[in-house]
Amino acid sequence: MNNRKGRSKKPFVIAVTGGIASGKTTVCELFGSLFNIETIDADELAKEAVAVGSECLGQIVSVFGSEILDSTNNLNRPLMKKIVFQDQTLRKELEQIVHPAVKTLILQNLMSISGEYCLIGIPLLKAKNQDPNIDRILVVDCEEQEQIKRAMARDNLSQHDVENILSSQLGRKERLDLADDVILNKGSKFELAAEVERLNSLYEDLSSTI
Repeated sequence: MNNRKGRSKKPFVIAVTGGIASGKTTVCELFGSLFNIETIDADELAKEAVAVGSECLGQIVSVFGSEILDSTNNLNRPLMKKIVFQDQTLRKELEQIVHPAVKTLILQNLMSISGEYCLIGIPLLKAKNQDPNIDRILVVDCEEQEQIKRAMARDNLSQHDVENILSSQLGRKERLDLADDVILNKGSKFELAAEVERLNSLYEDLSSTI
C-alpha cells in the first residue's frame, strides 16, 4: 500500500449507504468487477462481531435472553431483526453493543486495503461524522415503492415487515442530505455501470490528491 503524505496508512474511504433494497450491494459489486475496488461490508463485519463465543454475543444474550439464539447457538438474526425493528429502545441497545466492535473491525480491514480508495458498505449510516475514517458519502437512492417490492421479493418479507424496517431507517430526504454523491437506481444495470464509471474517475482524482 502506498504511504501517502499527510495520512496514516489508510485509503481514501467512501461510505456507500442507502435504504433497504436500494441497490447498495449491486453498486459495490460493480466497483469491484469493473475497477477492482475493494469493499468492506459492515453487515458482514457485524456477523463476525457476534460470532459464537464473542463478547458481543454474550452481551446480547444478557439483554435479550438465550431465546435469541438458534439451535446452533448462533444469533437468530431474523428474530433479532423482527424484535429491534419493532422496538426503538431495544434497537439502540443492540447498536450500543455491536457498533463499537464493528468500528474496530472496519479499522483493521482498512489497514489491509491495497488500493488508493475503497468503499465501506454501511446501511445504517446516520450522520456525516458517524465514523472519522469516512472521507465521502455515496447514497444509492430509489423510490420507496420500488424498495418495498424488491425487499419483499429478495427477503421473503411481508409488506408490513418492510414498512417497519423503512420506518426505522432515515427518511429518503434525510439520507440524501448526507450525500456527497448520489446514484439514482431506477434503470438498468448498464445505467448503473455508467454511474459507477463516472464516480470511479472522481474518486481516483480525489484519492490522488490526499
